[in-house]
Amino acid sequence: MSRSLLETLYSYFVTGGTYHDSEDALKIAEKLPGGFSTVGVHPTRCNEIEVSGFPDIYFNMLDDLSKNDRVKAIGECGLDYDWLQFCDKEMQKKYFERQLCLSKESGKPLFLNMRAACEAERDMILNEHKVLFYIGINGCSLKTEENLKVVKGIPLERLMIETDCPWCEVKASHAGHQLVKTTFPTKNAPKKWVEGHTVKGRSEPCHIVQIVEIIVVLKVVKTVEVADAAWRNSLRLFKLDLE
Repeated sequence: MSRSLLETLYSYFVTGGTYHDSEDALKIAEKLPGGFSTVGVHPTRCNEIEVSGFPDIYFNMLDDLSKNDRVKAIGECGLDYDWLQFCDKEMQKKYFERQLCLSKESGKPLFLNMRAACEAERDMILNEHKVLFYIGINGCSLKTEENLKVVKGIPLERLMIETDCPWCEVKASHAGHQLVKTTFPTKNAPKKWVEGHTVKGRSEPCHIVQIVEIIVVLKVVKTVEVADAAWRNSLRLFKLDLE
């Protein structure tokens, strides 16, 4: 986080994937100015709700946590049909439905995940919400030439940027990698932190500049246009008073 603040990152979100993850995310968000978090259960981890034996109590705890002023969205939630070995479709749908209700009741937007379940997730959302979608782009969104064409077509007024760290770095094998200008000193030492270096294979908040650089080239616009659009979209969606 200190490295990202040096790269002029003014605000950040820490995402929850279970109740306990959401608790930890909030604690991290409260440590630095400009930190916010989400509260929710990732689709691949919905079994945890069932295993608890008390799903109603589990959701009451999520609801209580979501009332904190630093919590700005419900999620990461949705459907993920690529990883059904962790949680089957019906279980995912059951608890996504409840998180849709939590979003509606709290008035906080959804922070969504979707893999191989576009129509099912879309239909569930539209049954509960009048929605305005924003699309978040990270390194995993920039793997192929087809991906780059899709990103090029996203209107700036619907664009968000993210790292999804510690995953989803822009890898050398990705089609978008050739458009990256900014690099960071890196060590191949996953179990050893080294001052002034990132760890090979691990995405960090500071890498968000690389996402911006790729989008700038694809859309043939100025850096400030992409950064300003993503910033203002974030302020609008998450109701942030950071001007």
